[in-house]
Amino acid sequence: MSLFDRPANISDLRGQARVIAEVARLVDTWRGFSLESAADPYPIEAPRYQPAGAGEQAVSDTTMHLLQHWFRHEPHLLHDGRAFKYWPHERRLVETLIYLYEVRGIRRTEDLYTLAEVEPLGPQHDPWAKLGGQLATGSGKTKMMSLIIAWAYLNAVLEGESKLGFGQHAILIAPNLFVKDRLLQDFAPPTGETSVFFSDPVVPPAFERDFNLKVYDPVSCPRTLD
Repeated sequence: MSLFDRPANISDLRGQARVIAEVARLVDTWRGFSLESAADPYPIEAPRYQPAGAGEQAVSDTTMHLLQHWFRHEPHLLHDGRAFKYWPHERRLVETLIYLYEVRGIRRTEDLYTLAEVEPLGPQHDPWAKLGGQLATGSGKTKMMSLIIAWAYLNAVLEGESKLGFGQHAILIAPNLFVKDRLLQDFAPPTGETSVFFSDPVVPPAFERDFNLKVYDPVSCPRTLD
């Protein structure tokens, strides 16, 4: 089952399918409207991004600014003059991750299942928060990674590292050398070219002075990071 599927009755679903459907419903309520397929017009309605139910917390000022910048109704104008908007599935993934982590404070697998009123398979045995997205080849995974990294980094810089528990470092793990080289083309392009953080509308103009993220590859990465 995908997030594009909307069952007539969530209570008829079981297991992970119910978790996916219930989280999609909660995110739609938090946003203030549902997102349809890429063939449909971009929503005119401005998203709310406000607590809509028990257990929800307001996002930081930094997160709110990022969400309203990324997913505004009017297209972004890129440096080459092209109009640009994030696709609904890209928007849905980033909003869902922010909703679960920042709005709901989900850190453990059993908490996610409890949120959807599903019996957990068992307790998570390690202390790390894990949220994942399942995406097809060509769906824009690099673009979504850039948004998530910017969200974590700018919150750490502007809101303090204790606000969401993020530091100012992120690590991307590639499955092979080919993918690693493709990622470096986007995140650390050759001199004279623009990284994905600025070739795409990732960093809002108001935050450009605060965005000082350095990108290292396995060769250039120092032994210690301040």
